Amino acid sequence: MRIPYLLPLLVVSASYMLAFALTDLIVTPVQGYFLPEVTKFASLVFLPHGVRVLTGWLYGWKSLPLLAPASYACGLYYYGYENFTLALALAGIAGVVAAAVAFDVFARLGHDFRYGATQNTQWRDVLLVGAGASVVNSFGIEALSGSDFGTTIVRLLGDFVGLSVCLFILMHAFRLSRRLTTQ
Repeated sequence: MRIPYLLPLLVVSASYMLAFALTDLIVTPVQGYFLPEVTKFASLVFLPHGVRVLTGWLYGWKSLPLLAPASYACGLYYYGYENFTLALALAGIAGVVAAAVAFDVFARLGHDFRYGATQNTQWRDVLLVGAGASVVNSFGIEALSGSDFGTTIVRLLGDFVGLSVCLFILMHAFRLSRRLTTQ
């Protein structure tokens, strides 16, 4: 029996958890050294946002069940079971739905950048929609958890930089892959 979403679920979950671990183990300590007050509330390079946006690009609304398990697992890990409140769980929903919402809004405005909708989607398009997804995510979290505006701005910046880093890594990995296959 074939389970159609098992492989995408495993790939998305592993990618999200790896991105979260890299952010937690590398970015957070470095950022904490230079900006300890900011680090308590937001990351200036939040790599999981890149995974969310790329999953939203590939799967649209079907990305929600692919992202939710890893998102909540990482939330439980980061905050601990005893500190994982309803507000944090609801804020996690904002991150899970942000990319699907942003891609849908852009499509309704006549710019459907989702995978398979057009052959002309460029990395700049994905970056633009990712910025929109960050707005959805940041203001959703602000509304649900009561963050201040300064934290929201840092969250916006961290999501954008995290997505940019993920796209940079993927572009270079694909270039390397093409070079290796043509030799």
